Amino acid sequence: MIKKICYSLATLFVLLLILVNCSFLRYFFPQTYPHTYCSDKCKFWTLEKGKGRHTLEDVEMSFEAYKTETNQPNLVLHRRFYRKWWQIWNWVDFFTERRWDYPYAERDEDT
Repeated sequence: MIKKICYSLATLFVLLLILVNCSFLRYFFPQTYPHTYCSDKCKFWTLEKGKGRHTLEDVEMSFEAYKTETNQPNLVLHRRFYRKWWQIWNWVDFFTERRWDYPYAERDEDT
């Protein structure tokens, strides 16, 4: 009896995860915006707005232009937003989107 209850709860939890992560419902929950990036002790700072406005590709292009302008080819772009792991509806985004590959910097001095 206890095994059936445990299996039922585990199945319910997995179904809930799938429903929240893979359906349109996840867009009604809080997101991780704004996606801000900086480098060079935040002398370079930009914002990814997403949804076709100012995308990650635009951020990367402006960062490459900044590195060329300042003649600092070894600069690293950091994200200034962290993963909120408790937001299970964003887990798909956390594992599939390229923005999460950039290192996280908590302070300007860390960039």
